[in-house]
Amino acid sequence: MEDSLIHGNVEIMLIHGDISDRIQRLDSFITLSSDPIWCYELDVPMTLTLSVEEQAKYLFEHSIIKECNVATAKMYGFDSVNQMIDKYVKDLIPLTDFSPLIRFVESGYELINEEYIEVLEFNKKRHFILTVKGQIEDNKFIRSWGQQKDITLIRESEEKLNELLTHSRIIGEISKLFVCSRPEEIDKTVISAFSKIGDFLN
Repeated sequence: MEDSLIHGNVEIMLIHGDISDRIQRLDSFITLSSDPIWCYELDVPMTLTLSVEEQAKYLFEHSIIKECNVATAKMYGFDSVNQMIDKYVKDLIPLTDFSPLIRFVESGYELINEEYIEVLEFNKKRHFILTVKGQIEDNKFIRSWGQQKDITLIRESEEKLNELLTHSRIIGEISKLFVCSRPEEIDKTVISAFSKIGDFLN
């Protein structure tokens, strides 16, 4: 009897130790990750009987930051995680377009690699890839866990590359106009060249 109790206690200790190790590894992963990882919890659980649009607005208005890593804090201008905990998301994230939240609700409270844009002051934009999973209990939305990757530099580089390619194409078209035009048509060629430049600038 005593041997079986000792054996049982050892198994419990091993299981507990294994769980503790897993929790520690997970905590280290979240803390050290260069990508923002967070948990938003609702101040009052949301009933799922609301319309899609009402749910999207409710999620934004009532979500509180309960867990996050340093990367999340730095992204929103804080020096530490503690400065961000228990703050309302609506007070930190400017949101005028609810379509990402609507897609989140319509997809069954889960998004995987969803791209969305935050519009900041002076129309400055930040581009993200978002993965988020909602948690439902007793037919009510409780919280969501998410991870996002900032791809703003990638999108800005793509825009600049497209501008350069367009610029090169316009220069090529203008050069072709002058090469192919006769001297007596130079006035018309200049007007056409300015027209193409105007199209590019618009």
